[in-house]
Parts: sequence; structure tokens; C-alpha cells
Amino acid sequence: MQDETVALEEVGAFVPFPSVLLDEWLPRLKDTEWRLLCVVVRQTLGWKSGEGRKRRDWMSQSQLIKRTGRYSAALSCALDVLVRQGLLCCSTREGKPLLTPQERRQHRGRIYIALAPRLFEGAKEQQKEQPKRKRSLAPSAPESGRMFTGWEQAGAIFEKRWSAGSSAKE
Repeated sequence: MQDETVALEEVGAFVPFPSVLLDEWLPRLKDTEWRLLCVVVRQTLGWKSGEGRKRRDWMSQSQLIKRTGRYSAALSCALDVLVRQGLLCCSTREGKPLLTPQERRQHRGRIYIALAPRLFEGAKEQQKEQPKRKRSLAPSAPESGRMFTGWEQAGAIFEKRWSAGSSAKE
């Protein structure tokens, strides 16, 4: 059996993706919202700018249509949802917030889109709590020795739904 770890150099280019988006927001977002959010992560955190990563980037509607595979109306709705939920921020070149769809439509210059600052605040706190570890792409065993996968809870939910569904049919 080959080594179970993979060196990051073997993976190639990658984008640092905030875990909170995968853990908390992926199950809640609709397909177009998720696609748009992924494009924004790629266009911002996926590019180095000086010493760090880009905080914001301007994106035209045609670029977003091409990158997400979704139509203009769906993207406008998804952007509005993501801004209202506090995941994305839209602004002018000068940094003036564009909070509503009307403000974004009326603005005649480039619209800059950024991940909301609150997404980074949670990551900073999480990094302080966790000790530094050697990074690996291989799965690691939990420190307690007991592996929790969430299947116990999922099984209980399934049982509850199954018994409720079978009693309704009788």
C-alpha cells in the first residue's frame, strides 16, 4: 500500500477555503448561491496580492455567468441572498457599500465583491484555540481514540422518520 499522505506540492494549485463555509453554509445554500460563493472565494483568496490574499475583486455579470453556468437573473437573486445573509459584501471602487439590488443596478462603475469580514473573525479565534500541527491530507484519528462520525445521530433521525412514515401509511 502506498503512503496515505500527499505532499501539498503534489496537489498543485489550490485555494484556501474558509472551513465555516463548508461546515455551516454548504447545507443551507441553494446551488446558484453556493456556486457564486465559490467563484468569489476563488477570485479573492485564490490570488496572492503582495504579502497576503486579495480581499475583494470586481466581477462583471458576464464573468459570473461564465464561471457559474447560471443566468443573470439567478445570479442577481443569489448575490442578494448572500449579501443579506452577511456572507458577501458589495462595494464601489472607493469602498462605498452597495447593500441592495437597486443600489447595485444604479451603480455605473465596477462592483467589487468580497467575503464578509465576519468569516475571517471566526477563523482567527479557531486558530488561537488549536495547537499547530503538521498538515496532511490523510485522515487522522481523533485524539480520544473514539471516532465520531455523526452516524449515530443520523441513524436515530432515520429511525424516527421511518417509524413516523410507516405509521402514517397504515
